[in-house]
Order: sequence, then C-alpha cells, then structure tokens
Amino acid sequence: MREKILVVVLIVAAIGLILLGFLAMTKPVSAGIVNVSTDKGLYHSNEVMVINVTISSPGSLTNASLKFDGLRDNYGRERISHDIPADLKPGETNITYIYNLPPCSICAGFSPGNYSFNVSLIQGTTVLSNMTHFIRIEQ
Repeated sequence: MREKILVVVLIVAAIGLILLGFLAMTKPVSAGIVNVSTDKGLYHSNEVMVINVTISSPGSLTNASLKFDGLRDNYGRERISHDIPADLKPGETNITYIYNLPPCSICAGFSPGNYSFNVSLIQGTTVLSNMTHFIRIEQ
C-alpha cells in the first residue's frame, strides 16, 4: 500500500515539475521602462522637445510599441498621442521621440505652467510598463 502511495506522489510531483517548466518557458519577457527624459525641462512656443526613453528587457520582445500620450491643453485635448514600434533585443534599448511645440503656446491652449505626458510600453494589448514625465511650458 505504501508503495502505491509513493508511486502516486512521485507521479504527481513529476507532473507538477513539468507544468512549472512549461510555464517558465512560456512566461512573457518582463521588459520595462527604466527612464524617460527630455532634452530640457522648460520649453517655449515653437521649440522642439526631444524625448528619450530607455527600456530594459531580459530577452527579445516582438510586437511591442511605445505609446506617448499627454500634454493636455486648456481645451482638454492631449497634444501628444503617438505610437512607435519597439521590437526589443536583450539589454537596454534607447528610443527617441521628437515633438514640435505649437508656434503660439497660449493660442494652442497652453497657459504657462507644468504639464505631463505618459509613456507606456505595450506588447499586443498588454501594458508592460509606463512612466510619467513632467515639463514646464512658458510663452
């Protein structure tokens, strides 16, 4: 009787180990945004904002993208809304996004003040990571 119980326990343990191994192999790569920065913190009308994003990934990641959204103006519109493909290799990847501020900040609904935008790393429909960055806009 003990031998039969031991055999059943060993079979269940073996199945458990096989399932754990399978789950480990099919687990998605846990990539993430490490840093979001801009070339400066204060912007004026008609300037170019250079946004740099650093992503870290332990393995290759395909079907991924970076979504930029934010800089909500006084009318409630998000002035940045853009997706960039981001197929990643193991290690760190740097991606740059350029945004041109409007020729007249106040005319475009930007009163002087602090504004934010969000960057999200997305694979398929899953958000893997996101980060918010703040800047200041003056006339």
